[in-house]
Parts: sequence; C-alpha cells; structure tokens
Amino acid sequence: MQGSSSAARIGAFSFGERSYSWGWVQDVARRVQAQLAPFGGVPESFVPRDHPDPMRAMTGLVTQPRRVRMIYAFQSPAAIAASVESSAPRS
Repeated sequence: MQGSSSAARIGAFSFGERSYSWGWVQDVARRVQAQLAPFGGVPESFVPRDHPDPMRAMTGLVTQPRRVRMIYAFQSPAAIAASVESSAPRS
C-alpha cells in the first residue's frame, strides 16, 4: 500500500502537455475550504473556465457540506452577472 505522500504525487489529470498531481489539486482545495469557512454553509456560485485552476477550486467546493451552483462560463459577462445576482440570498 502506498503512503499518502506518494498518492499525492500520482497524476490527477492532464491539461495541455502537463500532468497535475493530486497533491497540487488538494493544495488549492484546502485553501478554498479555509477561505470559505467563515461563511458557513451558504450556497456558492462557481463559474468554471477551461483551465486547471477551476478544477482545483471545484474539488475544494465539493468536498464541503455546501451547495454549489454552476454558472456556465460561455455566457456573456452580463448574463453571468445576472445569474450571480439571482442566486444571492434574499433578506
């Protein structure tokens, strides 16, 4: 059985010519969790892009007990803003 340090080096996914390890993914996932912790379990909106960083951020979001709303990035900036606005909590 491999230890956790070797498991963190195993490739999680590839993008372009580069492979990304689970350790790389887990690093940002932990940072996302830490930054969202003060907000409790409020729903989050997520706008993915065609890049490895959103994959890491999504990992941080789905490993927490919170709702995540996916907003499609192919929309115009105005449509994205309207989607974020419509998902804001009402007081």
